Amino acid sequence: MSGSVCLTKTFKSTNWAKFDKILAIQEFKKVEIENKTQLNIETETLIADISKALEESRFEFKIKSEKFDYVKIPEYLLELIKKKRKIKRLYQKTNEPMHKKLHNLLEKTIRTELTKYKDHHLNEKFKDLKSFNQTKSKDWKLIKDLENRNLSKPTHCLKINDIEITNETEIANHFAEHLESIFTEKNQTNKPDPIKNRAQCEDYDFEQNYISKSEFIEALSNLKNNAAPGEDRINNKTLKRLPINCLNRIFNIFNASFRLGHLPFSWKSSVIVMVPKKDKPQNELSSYRPISLINCLSKWLEKIINQKLKNWIEKENILPETQAGFRKNRRTQDQILRLNQAVFYNLKKKHLTGAVFFDLEKAFDKTPHGGILESIYSLNISPFLKNWIKSFIQNRDFKVRVDGMFSSPKEINCGVPQGSCLSPTLFIIYFSEISKFILEPIEHAIYADDLVIWTSAACKREIQEKLQIAINAIIAFCNIKGLIINKNKTTQITFCTAGFRKNYKKKYGLDLKINSLKIPIDPFPVFLGIKLDPKLSYDSHLNFVKQKIAIKINTICKIKRLKLKNNTKIRLTIYKSMIRSIFDYCNVIYHVASQKFKTNIQKLQNKILRNIKSFPFKSSTTHIHQSLNVQIIEERMNHLFYKYITQKNREDIIIKDLLTYALSEENEDTQSQLNSPFDSFLKLYRVNNKKLKH
Repeated sequence: MSGSVCLTKTFKSTNWAKFDKILAIQEFKKVEIENKTQLNIETETLIADISKALEESRFEFKIKSEKFDYVKIPEYLLELIKKKRKIKRLYQKTNEPMHKKLHNLLEKTIRTELTKYKDHHLNEKFKDLKSFNQTKSKDWKLIKDLENRNLSKPTHCLKINDIEITNETEIANHFAEHLESIFTEKNQTNKPDPIKNRAQCEDYDFEQNYISKSEFIEALSNLKNNAAPGEDRINNKTLKRLPINCLNRIFNIFNASFRLGHLPFSWKSSVIVMVPKKDKPQNELSSYRPISLINCLSKWLEKIINQKLKNWIEKENILPETQAGFRKNRRTQDQILRLNQAVFYNLKKKHLTGAVFFDLEKAFDKTPHGGILESIYSLNISPFLKNWIKSFIQNRDFKVRVDGMFSSPKEINCGVPQGSCLSPTLFIIYFSEISKFILEPIEHAIYADDLVIWTSAACKREIQEKLQIAINAIIAFCNIKGLIINKNKTTQITFCTAGFRKNYKKKYGLDLKINSLKIPIDPFPVFLGIKLDPKLSYDSHLNFVKQKIAIKINTICKIKRLKLKNNTKIRLTIYKSMIRSIFDYCNVIYHVASQKFKTNIQKLQNKILRNIKSFPFKSSTTHIHQSLNVQIIEERMNHLFYKYITQKNREDIIIKDLLTYALSEENEDTQSQLNSPFDSFLKLYRVNNKKLKH
């Protein structure tokens, strides 16, 4: 229940005109930064000046209003909270187990009652929403709150060796020690520095020697306004409001950092916030995912360096065509399409296709620094760029923050820095070298650290022999590169026309091993968000989709029960934003999926549209879709699939494979039930050409 009392709330804001004035009066005299010590001093001075200007230009103001979201806690809950606190004080004095048990029971009861009360209040709050604006983040936050209203906030209570820990500082330190063990390279040896004794390349692009004004401004404009700041508390919104003299200081520091091959010390520190994983016990260390917050000034410079490196590796074709992760005009669907095409092409020839899906254990966090630097120093790029990347990777540290309390600093001795846009680029350069180890006739697809290999033949034994040779080569690569294959999560599947049956594992399972451990058979592996099956009918993926959208459909139903203005419009917007995007992701597999999949996904959309707006029982599917201006699934999938391929560059591996397939004679005599993705595209292409001619 909301109170009608007149409340006063205090807000903090920044007077940006005053902020600009404070910094603008500071004279900027370009100083030639000659060494790393001077660079560190200049950086700290800049951060101190910006922080001081922010502090002086911030102000507080109070507003009195009856419209505040004031929730009056019921008296019985207040009494329970008082009793809990009293029992806690008693337990601290007596240390009696009975008092602790009573305290925990009261805490659980209070949490349950507060959740119920919060649900009731949220429903009341949603009714007050007169209109829904899809461009406003606060309206979407309300939708998310309604969707996740049963999710409780992390309790921040850990269980270590059967001892419960509730102190925030102790919890932060335990998290830090756990992460430190992950960020420590196992079997460290005194390996030679990859930089020493390596001849410097001189034939490189001169523009790699400095940061240009255009690169500087473009990177600034691409910074996200809502990104969380690092330890210095300077966010991207502040950086975009800096006066010209401050921008010149930063430009000077960035170029000095690049020229000296040195990242300022304060930019190497990160603050890590632990976020609970879904459906995991919250009192275990492994149930949390680390999120690193790094300084926004550092992210700005990293964005510039990353763009320089990416432009060069794409221009020089350094990465193999089989790597699609974190690359321009590449996406997960590329690899799903390639695998589908290969399987269906061979199913037509009545061949089996064996595939192995590799899982690397904490790949980004365990990558050895020496290995990354060796890969970077083998490239024909500017020495300035190489030395800067070396400084960026090495001598980093972190602190874990839990409810405002920090752990002691810990070192990072391996892995690419989390939270940086440069880290994925460094990793794909390092890991993509695996393509040299996977030889024909084995085909493979990589997306960042996700790797799948496959081959086809009429005989199961032939597939097994070829795949085992490739697996041994991948094991050798990982041993050399210091990467660890997760033997429990690496799986195999055999694609066949028979599909999954009771005797599938016995008849189609392959005897493949990682060292001496047999690779488990998984008839329904998930690859890049798509659930596969032996026949690629995708009936199992439909259930996967239903699980994903169940909560979102429930949200639409909840909103329908509320008497809101523009109720239908709100629900349709939620459908298009949160559910249809999940359907759209299936456009690559739709054309090869079974008729059952196609029928059921259309029925699923029909059911959702009927929840959005009430229609007479016998309304046709066409009428429902036309009334809400929504495309029928088949029409939308055809449109998206055709658009996806026609937008591809001619040099793309998919277009090359498509042209080869279109010109081959083998695809002419095909059965309709075994149409491959390329067959479907060629049909759509002919239909569209006929429409254009008419």
